[in-house]
Amino acid sequence: MSTPSIALIPSGYKATKLYSQLPTNGDGDLTFARTSIATRVNEQGLIEEMGVNVPRLDYSDGGCPPVLLEPSRKNLFLNSEVGVTQTITVVSGVDYAVSFSGTGSITFNGGASGTLNGTGSTDRVNQIVTTSSTSVTCTISGTVEYVNFEINIDDSSVSYNTSWIETNGTIETRTADSASKSGLSNYINSSEGTFYFYGKTLANSNNNRFISLSDNSGGSNYVQIRVSTLSKLQCRIFKNNGGVGSAIDDNITNTLNYYKCAIVWNSTKFALFVNGSKIGEQLVDASLNSNILDTLTFNNEVVNGGSKFEGKVKDLRVYDTVLTDQELTELTTI
Repeated sequence: MSTPSIALIPSGYKATKLYSQLPTNGDGDLTFARTSIATRVNEQGLIEEMGVNVPRLDYSDGGCPPVLLEPSRKNLFLNSEVGVTQTITVVSGVDYAVSFSGTGSITFNGGASGTLNGTGSTDRVNQIVTTSSTSVTCTISGTVEYVNFEINIDDSSVSYNTSWIETNGTIETRTADSASKSGLSNYINSSEGTFYFYGKTLANSNNNRFISLSDNSGGSNYVQIRVSTLSKLQCRIFKNNGGVGSAIDDNITNTLNYYKCAIVWNSTKFALFVNGSKIGEQLVDASLNSNILDTLTFNNEVVNGGSKFEGKVKDLRVYDTVLTDQELTELTTI
């Protein structure tokens, strides 16, 4: 199998930087940003605080850690390291994500009902709570630690919980993670190539989530791996020269599971492989103009763009050739 021109298997990092293995000269290192502190589960299984703009290699799934990319959220639960009973002001009719570690429980009264029971000191349990008025009382019983009562920064509904957000008497916000790199035209073959991803999303949600190779122009030329609003895993390619735009879908049933996928493109075809199988192939001219693809982003086409990828990344590679079907089958087999 060919050697990739870009390879990112998360391991080394520092503030604002996520190191790639290839190219070895550092040209492929991603610029990382998050304007707040955040937490992760470290190698010892403990919750650990990471500084502003520091990537998070998360060990909560065991094994080799992926890099964690999360959306912005705010935690309304005050003094959240050790939970005590409190009443929280909320927006009526909105879904909030509640989570904690411990063997105790949180019982909801007032604008919500039900009880969330802990299962262990290192286990993290979670529940989506729908509000019916403007306040919810959270009654704590037993050991309840590292509590989130979280919502999007615009107070719109959420459908899943994220990592613990520390609070000390006031509401705190963790800002979104972002990672990208431009100036990569020497390492991306626009006329033909292979784009490989191994990871998973944080939720089966209604948001589009993208990983893109592009010209950083906002939609003129790109090759994309996309998890769509319909929980479809897609490969998409668009080229401004000729206006060709095509997509191949795989109806994956659960994007919470780790999966491996690869897109290939050249002047005669483009195709999608997922978990060891060829999902689809279109016999079209999918080549782009030479040297036009120069940017890698974990969002929709442009650096700091929208539709950010929200998930965990174990491995990402770019090859400057089209791998064979046998190689693609082997590469994407779980």
